Amino acid sequence: YWRGSRIGTYCNDVQIGFNHALTRLKCHARMTGYPTGTDIKVTQITVRDAATKGVLEVTGVSNNLTTAQWTPNYSIKDPISMTTTNGLVSGLSLTSNYQSVLVSEKSDMLVIPQSVTHIEVDITAEIDGVSKTFTSKLSGTQNWAMNKVFTYQLTLTWEGITVTAVVDDWTPATVNTIFDGQYY
Repeated sequence: YWRGSRIGTYCNDVQIGFNHALTRLKCHARMTGYPTGTDIKVTQITVRDAATKGVLEVTGVSNNLTTAQWTPNYSIKDPISMTTTNGLVSGLSLTSNYQSVLVSEKSDMLVIPQSVTHIEVDITAEIDGVSKTFTSKLSGTQNWAMNKVFTYQLTLTWEGITVTAVVDDWTPATVNTIFDGQYY
């Protein structure tokens, strides 16, 4: 949502305050504890039990919008899946260092801000050519919030998967001219 105003047909630059109404999710992964030479490739990430619809209420008037609040509809929980055909890097072998498993920032998931206590993530990986799915609850991480970027750090081990979240502000880029189809 945004706030700001422009007066007249032609004028100087206008400052517009902008806040992202959604939460942005990034995924980085690594492996640890596997024998040297083990080949692990992430082939699918699925977020389950997250509300995928809701109502955003923005209060204030005209160019003085003051607050925004989501009311997620928890009765609508469609799985959100990414594979190598819609955003995951194809053929990326995990190492002991975190690396993005998404093709680019345009592949980041955008979700409705909400509590994560009931949300689970399934990570499907090929380990030396054999498919295995790891599941983790997000309940130990911070709730999704508007205008925030959550980088989930996924660590695959012999015992399973651990998930931690690094949370940052979703900072806007400096834009001089906005063109159709451009986003930040």
